[in-house]
Amino acid sequence: MRFASLLGLVALFGASVAWAGPPPPADLSTEIIAPFTPPDWKPLTVKGSPGREEYVEFAPAGQNSSNFTDLVGFTSSPHAPGARFQGSAQQLADELKSGQAKQCSTVTTRTDTPPGAKAGWVYVQIFCVLSSGPAAGKIDLTFQGIAVAPQNTYTVWRAWRGTPAEFRTLIRARAGVDAAPLTKSKTFDDKVLSRITAPLLAYWSDVFAKAEICDLTLAICPKYHPRAAVTAGTIAALDIAGAHELTPLQAFEAQSHMAGPDGKVGAQMLEAIKAGKTPAGGAHFLQSLSLSDHDWVDPRRMIVAVTMPMLGARADGGTLVATDAGAPVDAQTRARMQVYMVGCSRLLWVLGVAPDRETLTLVPAS
Repeated sequence: MRFASLLGLVALFGASVAWAGPPPPADLSTEIIAPFTPPDWKPLTVKGSPGREEYVEFAPAGQNSSNFTDLVGFTSSPHAPGARFQGSAQQLADELKSGQAKQCSTVTTRTDTPPGAKAGWVYVQIFCVLSSGPAAGKIDLTFQGIAVAPQNTYTVWRAWRGTPAEFRTLIRARAGVDAAPLTKSKTFDDKVLSRITAPLLAYWSDVFAKAEICDLTLAICPKYHPRAAVTAGTIAALDIAGAHELTPLQAFEAQSHMAGPDGKVGAQMLEAIKAGKTPAGGAHFLQSLSLSDHDWVDPRRMIVAVTMPMLGARADGGTLVATDAGAPVDAQTRARMQVYMVGCSRLLWVLGVAPDRETLTLVPAS
């Protein structure tokens, strides 16, 4: 979605300071996954939102989900409210392994454990020579972790895809092994695959070792723990580094076209800059949400919530803050507000803000 479309949505949905609404829905899962994202990688696919079904993929710049070399992804699938999931990670891994033959001319699967693996996860390696589609003939090597947590089932994966020649180059560089026997079905040698597995898992281990599953009613994911003192009453904060694509003058001009109070503030700032009453330098945009002044139930409001920070992301930076507005909230409501802020973070990925430009802070209850 381009930024111009975002302003159009805001005009449709109202001002970025929303009306009072009910707290986040009680059936919103308070359990989230904080994935590991390689530096400088970009989101390819972002579907769903935390607390609900999620599917997210990342790849280096210039690659896409149908024509990639390197791919990292994760999913989150909530269990039915009040129901206990009857399966296990191992059963899901076995189902995953049994379903691979349809798209591969050569396929082998096995269960492996990467360095730093967390308890409760099962890891599956899938080696496949694709048999159809635009990537037919290419080798697809995927390591996938599966975990069944109390509220959700999660998967995390690291995939590589390329021609047989590119595969041999990769394996020679990372494992010091000639992978030629793996590139043809007639010469396929499972012992060669065994020799390359440990070095590759070690090289890609951050994807699995640094993925965190957290129930926000119990604790904050270490990745999102406050790095410094935060303002009293803060429940969560999302800071975005500016890309300096807009000058302050351009940023406030864009703000002046918004509906409601934010549009009025933008118009006033624009006139002040033009009149020389306000320095033209600096345009960091802050949006604050509290339980009493934001509709946490209507999913369209998430677009409204990220509008000001997104504008700041194109100028000198932006911040979205969730607060208790002087009336401390209970642990469950606080956790659901934090899940909502995680969702705002992932919405910004859709809008073009790379994860490495964000700092998301979730503040534990005092």
